[in-house]
Amino acid sequence: LLIYEFLAESDVDYYFFLAGENAATVGEYQLNITEHPIPSNDVCESAIELKKFPSSIMSGSLVGATPDFDGADAQTCVSNIDTRGVWYKVEGRGAVIKLEYQLKTVGLGNSKVAIFKGSCDNLVCWNSIEGEDHYYNENDVVSYEFLAGNGEIFWILLSGEHWYTVGQYDLKMREHAVPENDSCDEAISFQAASNQQYSDKSTTVGATPDFD
Repeated sequence: LLIYEFLAESDVDYYFFLAGENAATVGEYQLNITEHPIPSNDVCESAIELKKFPSSIMSGSLVGATPDFDGADAQTCVSNIDTRGVWYKVEGRGAVIKLEYQLKTVGLGNSKVAIFKGSCDNLVCWNSIEGEDHYYNENDVVSYEFLAGNGEIFWILLSGEHWYTVGQYDLKMREHAVPENDSCDEAISFQAASNQQYSDKSTTVGATPDFD
């Protein structure tokens, strides 16, 4: 089965020549043509903003998306220049943001999240994370946490490993407040008298790395 997709410009005629490898390669054939709409957030400038705090849940499809980069423009955030995806953005509020992305494909390649800073006309690769592909089940969930400074803009590209790694996906975003004693300078002080026990209940969710 040969599959090929391309962006068909409006009011342009396209012609298809079907043939075999050589003169002996002849027989019956079946040709299927399917049209897919381009997602509304196919380009960075049309990124959907994640602004429902403390959590947002989005679903969509990479089918119909077009390639995002040419050549070296992809930097290190994208594995192949012909991969295609959809865009989201989030503005930091001085808290830790957790992203969970699952591309619901089977055996088509890894799912990938690329995170950029800067602006759409001057994107700077910040980090990228891949989710393992399986031949027997949907791709693993890609999970990543980062500290989003107050007012910082992050551009999020959801894609797959290859051109054909497309399908339905789920994206979850959660925001966690940074604990008040996240750094050594903000350590909570306590003094326990002789033969007394100190007890405290809290959480490490939202804590940031302590050392470089």
